[in-house]
Amino acid sequence: MPLSVIKTHFRTGLAFLLFSVAMSQTGFAQAALTADQVMAERSAAQSALANGDRVEALRRIGIVVRAIPDDLSARFFRAQLLVAMGRGAEIRDEIELMTMLNLPNAERQKARKLLAKIDSEGKRLSGKITLKAAVGYADNVNAWPSGGTVTRGGLKYPLPDPVYRKFNPVSDRINEGQVSIIGAYDLNEARNTKTEFSLFNKVKHAPDTVSADQRYYLGSVGLKRIFNKGFVAKGGLSKGRLNRVNQSKGEDVNTDLDLTNYNVEFSRKIDQKVTLGYRFNLVKANHSRLASADLSDSKTKTNRIYIGTPLANSVYVRSSLSTARSTSNLKNGTIAEHTKSRERVNKKTNSLSVLAFFLLPHEQRLIGTATISRVKYKHQMVNTNQRRNDNVRSVTLGYSINGVQVWSGLDGLSLGLDASYSRSGSNQASAKINSGSYMFSVSKSFNM
Repeated sequence: MPLSVIKTHFRTGLAFLLFSVAMSQTGFAQAALTADQVMAERSAAQSALANGDRVEALRRIGIVVRAIPDDLSARFFRAQLLVAMGRGAEIRDEIELMTMLNLPNAERQKARKLLAKIDSEGKRLSGKITLKAAVGYADNVNAWPSGGTVTRGGLKYPLPDPVYRKFNPVSDRINEGQVSIIGAYDLNEARNTKTEFSLFNKVKHAPDTVSADQRYYLGSVGLKRIFNKGFVAKGGLSKGRLNRVNQSKGEDVNTDLDLTNYNVEFSRKIDQKVTLGYRFNLVKANHSRLASADLSDSKTKTNRIYIGTPLANSVYVRSSLSTARSTSNLKNGTIAEHTKSRERVNKKTNSLSVLAFFLLPHEQRLIGTATISRVKYKHQMVNTNQRRNDNVRSVTLGYSINGVQVWSGLDGLSLGLDASYSRSGSNQASAKINSGSYMFSVSKSFNM
């Protein structure tokens, strides 16, 4: 028999022996519990974890492990708790033994993942890099009705509107690329306080249309704190720049935007499953290239409430309701200029959104979102007696899978495919836009 085979059998046998000894030693110390008592302790551990009390959850599940030493689910639960608490070294040997025993493949794979997480637990920096490429279309981007008019100062002018200088209704293909880095750094040993950060860059290009081309850059940083009883508090700041490469007949059609976003968020898990949350955003938009666009410089305040809950073992649903108000800064110009209807930003947006998350076999995930928004403008008039109103409906369906399920060479990568569609309706013909896209993504997680 080859030496390598002998070593393999010896290592497996030794592992089994050590594991059996560990089981038996634990068994001698266990307290006699009935099946109902074991179930009660298991439920108590799950409840404590749902309420954010990891210490109590660990104590409760430890009772189950001592009562039933060969309960793998309880042992994995305890191991995951210890790893989450930064104490993975305490359980590493036991998990390593599990990877060597003749257990079902799913259980051994779970043990390997826990082992890898334990080995990286001393690394407080974690994150994910994602690359995306998309192809889509935009219909009626610059659609101005033939013979239409716009009312300004009580007088009607023929379209295209001389203020915006939009021309040539065109449908076009849109190519898009994205790269993003998101991450977090644990600030304390308990790992309940962390700073979160992200970097994002997006480029869109449409060969024929004017208002679709853009480059978008964003950087953000924030602080997150996890408290007991399932309470989480977050706050952050982001800076972005939207560079719209828009020219028509040698003249600027639109302007670049500098965006600053301040946000705070609070959430609480109730009844072990249901999560309630509130988020506030303040966004300041500054048209940086054209001084004549001061009336379009604005701030937007958004209040959002949301509720999330699991519907089954593999389905999670979250609904959110938000209201946003955008107003001009009005920092320059005379009173008469401030009353100009089309330049001055003043609108209210109400939105309803639903997200559904499905966990599928073989490490697959399916995420669907649907959003309905209603936008009412205070100063933009479609005609003398009618203000502009927009309705936006959008749907996105996203699919992802662990790359190793496709090919072993893709281990460590996540592959995704998203399909989205958006339809904007309005009593102003130029605002009616239909668009859709297909986006492919590749993601890689890291620890440092």
